[in-house]
Amino acid sequence: MHLEVFMGDKIFRSLVALAVAIFMTSCGAGSGGGDNGDPNSPRPQIQAVILSFDNRSNKGNIPNVSVVVKDGATGVDVTEAVVTVNDMIFGYNSAPGHGAFEGNISISPGDPVVLKVKIGKTTYSASSTQFTSYPILSAPDAWHNVLPTPVSWTQGDSGADSWYNLAILDAQDPYGVIVWPKSDGTYLYLDKGTTTYRISSGSPSVGNRLLFAALVRYVGIYGASSDSKMFVAGGSTKPITVVDAALKSLSVTPTNLMVPWGAKQQFQATGVFADDSVADVTNQVKWDTSFYRQENTDNGLLTVEGNGGQETISVSANQVLGSTAVTVLAPRLRSIVISPDSRTVVPNTVQHFTANGYYENNRWKDITNSVTWSSSNTQVATVGNDSGNIGQATFLSTGNTAISATLEGVTQSAALAVVPLPTFSGSYAYLQSDTGDNIGQGGTYTFTEQNARFRYDSDTGNGILSFSIDGSQDSVSANFSSDNILNKFTLGQSPNVAVTMSSRGCEFASRWYYLDSIRYTNNSYISSVDLHFVQHCYYDTSPALYGWIHLER
Repeated sequence: MHLEVFMGDKIFRSLVALAVAIFMTSCGAGSGGGDNGDPNSPRPQIQAVILSFDNRSNKGNIPNVSVVVKDGATGVDVTEAVVTVNDMIFGYNSAPGHGAFEGNISISPGDPVVLKVKIGKTTYSASSTQFTSYPILSAPDAWHNVLPTPVSWTQGDSGADSWYNLAILDAQDPYGVIVWPKSDGTYLYLDKGTTTYRISSGSPSVGNRLLFAALVRYVGIYGASSDSKMFVAGGSTKPITVVDAALKSLSVTPTNLMVPWGAKQQFQATGVFADDSVADVTNQVKWDTSFYRQENTDNGLLTVEGNGGQETISVSANQVLGSTAVTVLAPRLRSIVISPDSRTVVPNTVQHFTANGYYENNRWKDITNSVTWSSSNTQVATVGNDSGNIGQATFLSTGNTAISATLEGVTQSAALAVVPLPTFSGSYAYLQSDTGDNIGQGGTYTFTEQNARFRYDSDTGNGILSFSIDGSQDSVSANFSSDNILNKFTLGQSPNVAVTMSSRGCEFASRWYYLDSIRYTNNSYISSVDLHFVQHCYYDTSPALYGWIHLER
């Protein structure tokens, strides 16, 4: 918040005016004056500032005490009052830019502060306590005002009902003229929770300056006008030198760095100026990265991210650019998810497994072809690692096994139970579906002559077998054909299969059936057939529908 400092026709530009201005808009605000023994006389207006500095600060010619007393009826300065702080008397200073009872007094942190102003026969008083600790400033010694400059300070004992004042003064002026935020006496008011501020480029003006920060609070003055206040302030100063030179170039260090993904790395920006001066401008430039996410990039402390490989750290200010390249080591693998994660299967079937890796950059990646696949019991199942069968498990016999995927020391397993195919009497169809399979939708289905009707659409010996099954809730339509050039069924594997369920079909990708046995009647009709099949929709590695079929006439 910016506030201007007015007292009558004077603009108070000295440091002591910083706190006084907060509640004063003009000498006509409220009532004020000396009583001159008259109980009906307007009450005087009194504004007092009691300012203590950290013992490491250079306060220059700034007084510790400044008390302005005005007559309530005329608004004229009361110069004959007796003003004391902690029983120490202060005289009136009529010099230009002052017009106040001023002087110096040592008040330590936490000490009591007692103000007394005697006008005629009446004494007006206020009491408070100095802050137990003051904000200590941190800022560069030399400033290039072509760049924004951050300043910070320790919190100090803010207490209740207090705030910060921040200003820059002319260090060579005997009255501490304010040169920032504005040269007309405007100052900066900041909430007590604030401990940093970024002073924009182009300010303050060039020269030797004094940076000032103080904690401020106030109490009313008993008996005086309602807008009379005693301000207690504790602060610190820091000498700075402000120069005006154009920025020529920017560079970023360190260079040619190799950084693990997720590591924090401090980068530094260095500026070269038109006067050939060189300065650390890390906190004064805009930081940017080629990462997909940025964190805390206002001071060069970056969490290095990306997907691994070369990334760029760049800075900019006043249309001047600088950058450096870093090599980011690939994100580490945190966990693996296998799909399907567990299931019950029957012998003489296959299952294609996939593996997805979760990395420390919170991204998923298909690592099916990167992991090492293994089976804990190769008598029950084997799994491939070669091109063409990576992640493909073949179930050989009944029993239990675990299919595992391992990469970068991380392993995940899927438990599998290989169980015998159920036995049925008469015609039957036993179907199993992977989760995600569009046709079977992850279910297991059993159709027998007791719960379904089998209808043969074509069952001649010309190499085509088509039939449908109507169950109480689901239906199946199946078509198997021979790839024999003589259009004859032969035992073994064939690719020509198409199975739909309850009108659910798909664009078939990988599919095959295995003809285990077939018998014919005398007139070449099929009398019985045994086969099993695997059918994938859309992709060779997509979830599958498995089936075991026995048909009798």
